[in-house]
Formats: sequence, structure tokens, C-alpha cells
Amino acid sequence: MHCKICSRSIGILIVTLVLTNATLIYSQGNESFQDLSLEELLNIELNVASTNASDIFSTPSSVSGINQEMIREFNITSISEAIDLIPGFNNSRTYLKRNVPTARGILQDHYASKVLVMINGNPTWHAGTGEANLDRVDINDVERIEVLRGPASVLYGTNAFSGAINIVLKDKTNPSMHFGVGERGFLSAGGNYSFNNEDYSLFLSANNTSERGHDYEFTDEKGGISNVKEYLRSRNFNLSLNSMNHSVLFNIYDVDESYLGVTPTFLAGAGKNTEVNGYILKYGYANKISDILEIRGKASYDYNRRDISRTADDVTRAEVEGYRWTAALKLLLNPLEDLHLEVGGDYETRVSEQYSNYNSLTGEELVNNGLKDKSVSEFSLLGQATYSHGSFIVTGGMRYTSNEFFGSNISSRGTIVYKLTDKNSFKFIYGTSYRAP
Repeated sequence: MHCKICSRSIGILIVTLVLTNATLIYSQGNESFQDLSLEELLNIELNVASTNASDIFSTPSSVSGINQEMIREFNITSISEAIDLIPGFNNSRTYLKRNVPTARGILQDHYASKVLVMINGNPTWHAGTGEANLDRVDINDVERIEVLRGPASVLYGTNAFSGAINIVLKDKTNPSMHFGVGERGFLSAGGNYSFNNEDYSLFLSANNTSERGHDYEFTDEKGGISNVKEYLRSRNFNLSLNSMNHSVLFNIYDVDESYLGVTPTFLAGAGKNTEVNGYILKYGYANKISDILEIRGKASYDYNRRDISRTADDVTRAEVEGYRWTAALKLLLNPLEDLHLEVGGDYETRVSEQYSNYNSLTGEELVNNGLKDKSVSEFSLLGQATYSHGSFIVTGGMRYTSNEFFGSNISSRGTIVYKLTDKNSFKFIYGTSYRAP
């Protein structure tokens, strides 16, 4: 919605050799990371690469993960810090945004919409400008972080262009509180609570974190020189409820951080702050009707707002608001013991409520940037099959996407996994991806 160009599909062919000396960023259970055997590490199952969880040797994509044992062992303090440990991923910053995840060197732009960020498998991103926010979840609430490298549009649709990150919240944990103090003004406090019985599970958390970061001298594009104070403050609340066939996710967050301007000049607000806040509410349904058929569905509402400075005196600021309605239905079929089929569809409406400059002293709207009350709809159809025979696992799938403004696209994927042994395998991976504003 912010431009008239959409990114068409890209193709990537990957040959991966997975051996027992591969580096796995993972641990399991309540044991120390060093105490886990190699076999225990390699048997951990990931969900981000397919509907059915599978270990690193069988999954039809190139994946990695980090869970809470490693987070504790290495004292990881944020989601972005954890992502930096994943091979092929790193966090960078644009002039507009900090903590921008980048996969395999495919650079992000201002709006950072090439790596899909999910919470419990649910996509989260700004309806108007496409970017996600890694700071909407506190690291102390994480059960594990799953990362898929490469195109993932067949699985997740638009914005899973060069990779996908799935942040999985804790579901079983003892009630706890955390406090942290560190260099450069790092302060962190929060707590979480969970309850589990045979009928349902509940997880609640609330967190507040601030960090000053590095201050430095910045020369802008006009040659202006001044000191820039770096900082990041984040607050968030999470609720995850699972009961029989039903699930509910609620995440609300507020992030205030320094930035260098849409155009990096002090006259355009460089060195001032940007504030991002929003919430997501998601309902999910899953019902295994028989050994052959399972139905999964979900609906979500995702609201995001960004407020940024536009002038050196900070009197003129810009407000960008948007929300997304999404709905998805999927059928999982197992007609044969070795054959797994998935068919389904997704529908989404994205609305840009506001994109205007305003006077921060009076609240008066100064300029409407042309994206107020704009919307776009998109639907897609998915089909995928996985067949296992002996040492071979073959996966193939396609997603047809139709966007109201930008036409249609077909994304595809194909993987052949050959397992030499239980702990050695070859993977031949092909995939294409799609991204629309």
C-alpha cells in the first residue's frame, strides 16, 4: 500500500548436507545445555518448516532454533540478540528502524517486510508499511525461537520473502519474576504465570525493558554534525489460552526508540524518537476428526501504529496507523500411512487508517500523505503434499495468491530429503516467494 511495486517471486535452489557435526543452537528440558547428549539435541522437533513438527534431518527446509535453556545458558537478553546467533541471519538497522532481521544477505528497506515474524505461528506486521517488530515479545516469555531460512510463501503467504521467524511463547512454566541491570542503562523487570490441567492451559506475562545503547556523533546527508543518543524502551503483555480444540492469543506492546529519520537529516527529525505500538488478537481452532482428517482454522485482528518526528524541533510529527483482518482454513489429510496432504485458503484485508503529518503541540493535521482510509484485500489457495518412502522424503507445494491491486502470483516449493542414517541427510531445496505492499 505504500508503493505501486510489488516484489514477484524469486527462486532459490539449495543443496544442504546435514551431518552429525552440524551446529545446532538448541537445548531441551530442564537439563543444562552442556549436559545434553548430541542425540537429544538433534531429536528436537521444529514446527516452522511444515504443519507437522519434524527434526532437523527430516524437515523440508533449512531451519534452526533456540530455546529457553540456551537463552538462560548464554544470558540472551532479547529476541534480536537471539536472532543474531542464527546462521544466515543477522539484525541490522535502517534509518527508520532498529532490530531489523535480515536473512541470507537479502537487504531490508525502510519498511523491513522481507522476513516474516510470527508469534505462535501467527503473522504479525503493520498493515500499511509491512514491517514487524521483534521487541513486542520479551525474551523471558519465550519457549523457543524457530527460524526458517529461504522463501516461505507457500507456507505463510506474503512477506515470508527471504525467511520466517516463529516466536513460541511458554506454555508450561513456574510463576516467576525477573529483574535485570546492565551496562549502558539496561533495566528490565517483569513476570509470568502459567496454569495447566487436563482441560486447558493459560499463560500470562507483563514486561518492561529499557536500554540506552551507544551514543555517537552522526553526520547527516546535509553535512550536519551532532551527537545522537541511542535508546530503546519496550513494554508488552501476553495472554495465551488453550482449551481442548480452541486457542486464543493476545499480545499488546509499546516500543519507544531513537531513529535517524525517514531521510537521515537533522532537519527531518534525525536523532528524535519513533514510537511503535499495537496489539494482536487471534483465535484458533483445531479438530482431529479421524486418523485421516484434521481441520485447522484461525482468525486474527492485528493493529499497529507508528509515530515519528519530521522536523528538528519535533513540532511536526507523522502518524501511521493500520490494521489487518485475517482468516484461514486448512485441511490436513493422511489417506496413506506415508502420504500427508494439506489444502487450504487464506483471506486478508489490510487497512491504512492514517498516514499524515500533524502538529505535536496542537494535534492539528498538517498534511495528509494520501494513505488515509485506503484498503486492499488478498486471498490465497494452498496445496502441499509430503511423501515418505524408505530413506526419501519428498515435499512439493504451491500457493496461488490474488491481490486486489497487484494481480496474481504462484509460489512453489519442492524438497527432496535423503536420509543416509537417522542423523545424516542430504536436502535438495527449491522455493519461490512473493511480497506485496
